[in-house]
Amino acid sequence: MQRETKILVLEIGVLLFGIIGMICNLWLQHKDDEAPELSPFSVRQAVSGAISAVALTYIDDHDVGGVRRSCKRLVLFMFGWNLLIQKIDPEIDWSFSLGSAFGSLAYRFWFGIVRPIPEPRLNYSGFLRRRR
Repeated sequence: MQRETKILVLEIGVLLFGIIGMICNLWLQHKDDEAPELSPFSVRQAVSGAISAVALTYIDDHDVGGVRRSCKRLVLFMFGWNLLIQKIDPEIDWSFSLGSAFGSLAYRFWFGIVRPIPEPRLNYSGFLRRRR
C-alpha cells in the first residue's frame, strides 16, 4: 500500500469513527430521560470548529514551526491553541466538536483525494525511530 493511501485510510477512518461515536453519544443522551437537555446546534461554533481543524491540520501537514518534528513543540503548541480557543469562546459544546470533525474530513478530502497530500506530510517518519 502506498504511503498516501495509508494516510488517507487511517485519517479518514479515524474521523468517520469519531463522527459516528459523537452522533451515537448525542443519540444516547437524547434517549435518556434523566440526561440534561442538549444545547441547540450552533452554526457559529460549528464553523469555528471547522476553521480550527483546517488550520491545525494545515499546520501539522506543513510542519509549521517544526511541530511535527518535536514532541515538546507539538504539546506546547496544542496547549496554546486550546487556551486560545477557550479564551475566544468559553462555551464550546458539541457543535464545535462536530464542526471540527467535518473540517478535518473536508481538509483531508481536499488534500488527499482531490489534490495530493503536502510533501512535508509524506516525508514524516514519526517521533520514534524505527529499527530495521
